[in-house]
Amino acid sequence: MITNGGRHIQIQDSRHCSKCTVFTDQVCHKVRYQQDPGDAASILKKSYWVCPVCLTETEEVKRQPLPTDKVRIIDRLLRMQGDYAIESMSIASQPEKLIVEITVRD
Repeated sequence: MITNGGRHIQIQDSRHCSKCTVFTDQVCHKVRYQQDPGDAASILKKSYWVCPVCLTETEEVKRQPLPTDKVRIIDRLLRMQGDYAIESMSIASQPEKLIVEITVRD
């Protein structure tokens, strides 16, 4: 997958393939979000997975609540990697705080 910022991200997960009838390391090649028409307080996340053995594509749909302020802050922090010389970033979430550690290249 290529993000809006041009970064290449590969999401893999061990998932059951209905055609192969075994668990395979599948690759998610597309994720789409849309407003849930039945509930204004949630969104639908559609993930498209491909089995590398038989090339069968499956769609997974999950209903998620709208992002909280904490999630939006984390998203903004992650977007900083494209703007600055950040070597590594660690984000830990606790009930009422975020702990961020950033290593910057000189």
